Amino acid sequence: MDFLSPPPPFFFFFVFLVWSSDFNKYVRRDVDYGRFAAALVRELGTALQLVRADAPRDVSSVFFGGGTPSLAPPQLVAAVLQSAAHVLQPGAEVTLEANPSSSSASSYSSFKAAGITRLSV
Repeated sequence: MDFLSPPPPFFFFFVFLVWSSDFNKYVRRDVDYGRFAAALVRELGTALQLVRADAPRDVSSVFFGGGTPSLAPPQLVAAVLQSAAHVLQPGAEVTLEANPSSSSASSYSSFKAAGITRLSV
């Protein structure tokens, strides 16, 4: 190991999903999750192109947070991760912020299948 060389760049992204049972009392019940996921994937694609324009980087960590994103459907998380698969390092840490009182074991299994590797409770 060369201690004089700078470490490789640490590159991550944070997906801010505001699905909260605690403070957001105006969440629509008829959200079109497919449309929302498509817009989020487009935005992520644009952001990754802009950031990667100067030098290619591999994403080592993804964090889904911002207000109990575990209330969002696992398919939304899967869509985001699939769209970023080309920049994710093998074994990248993918964290989901979760509130244990508003989630179930089956939903955690679904999030694991979607690509989540770590829960932040």
